[in-house]
Amino acid sequence: MDGFGLNLRWVTEPPIILHTGVQFALRAKKMLEDLAGWDEVQIPEEDGYRPDKLDFITNIDSRDWKIVKRTHQERWNLRIKATVDLVEDMCNVGEGDNDHLYIEYRVSGGPVGLMVMSNANTLGHCSISLLVTHPGSDNAGGVLIEFAVKQAVDWGFNGKITLYPNDDECMRAYEALGFDYQGSMFLDPSKSGKWTKVGKTWKLTSQLGKLYRA
Repeated sequence: MDGFGLNLRWVTEPPIILHTGVQFALRAKKMLEDLAGWDEVQIPEEDGYRPDKLDFITNIDSRDWKIVKRTHQERWNLRIKATVDLVEDMCNVGEGDNDHLYIEYRVSGGPVGLMVMSNANTLGHCSISLLVTHPGSDNAGGVLIEFAVKQAVDWGFNGKITLYPNDDECMRAYEALGFDYQGSMFLDPSKSGKWTKVGKTWKLTSQLGKLYRA
């Protein structure tokens, strides 16, 4: 398990790094190494969670609903597997291209968040094609979305971005960041009460004045 989180310094802006496709793939491989052992973490059944609680998931192929009983441990194991699968995809981005940005959120030398976004100028907003955060990170997803909003402002889209969630849990996480579901997850920070205009860009209201680990 990676040791990031110790001996940290604090900064007023998150340490975001832009990469070429090749560099990004190398950082994805670093995250893959850091994920080793996280599938062995034991999650207790507590905090009011009942092992017989029903979770609803969609069977995409048949369009039917399937009811599954999942424990905390099972949900954790699924999250780790989904994270590993996505990072493995990021290891294969190749040389990249000029239509995409390859972005790393780095803490104490390790990648805690990775994102690929594009300037989908024909749609009137930017799109995020890949986004993954380390399971041991704190608000890495929010940090990356804030950067994506800033980039969408710089590109002339007033912070508008869209993405496709991997599952219902991801959808709920994006909803907490102000996204609405419109076939995909769509964010217009100017119409969300969760965002505040700061200078030319928008920032999550809940994170205003926060310091970031570096």
